[in-house]
Amino acid sequence: MMAEYLHKINRNDLIRKFDLTPEKLQVVKPQYTLSDKIIRLAQLGFADDYITEISSCIRDIFDITKLLKNKRFLDFFSIVSQNISHSTSKKK
Repeated sequence: MMAEYLHKINRNDLIRKFDLTPEKLQVVKPQYTLSDKIIRLAQLGFADDYITEISSCIRDIFDITKLLKNKRFLDFFSIVSQNISHSTSKKK
């Protein structure tokens, strides 16, 4: 926003001086981040010292509990679950 304003008032010199050129960032959808956290914890549950392994991911546990309070994430997992159930019932 600052760069847009400076460009609008023809102060491109300040954009260059303070390196305010916009950058593109790639981000991962929060649903996929949540999925990764859940899968990682499930995998750690099979480790020999699973209590220590899972304890080292306490932040992931906190994130999962917070994210699952959001209806959008619950809807996402409901859809995924329905798709998995539907695809496995076809194989029988």
